[in-house]
Amino acid sequence: TPFGLTLGSASVNWLVPQLWAAAKTEWNVAARRHAIITFNASNTFRKRGLCMMPIKYGVGVGGSDKCMSAVVRIFADDGSVIVTHAGCEIGQGIHVKVAQAVAYALQCPLEQVIVGDTSSTDAAN
Repeated sequence: TPFGLTLGSASVNWLVPQLWAAAKTEWNVAARRHAIITFNASNTFRKRGLCMMPIKYGVGVGGSDKCMSAVVRIFADDGSVIVTHAGCEIGQGIHVKVAQAVAYALQCPLEQVIVGDTSSTDAAN
């Protein structure tokens, strides 16, 4: 992996084969493929297809030896803190988690922490 982990080792919970089989069953892939073959055989110009694509993306894997980018700015006038990070907020609450971690680490009220927009100018992702 990009993080130096060996898939299938004791440190990685490798469930992809079981998840892949369950997905194929739940999504009726075999029946859908049969229907597509039948459709394509009877249509000269219109064709259909079906694809399952596994994606391995290194999200949430880290540790003290893994570099995660973040920028923290502290403003002396009012004590507010602005933090930007390399994560992407897609509904999982990463901005809230970052704000809580910064407030905890700096021992300041959560209300003083502002999470800025994700930008590779500030924190490379």
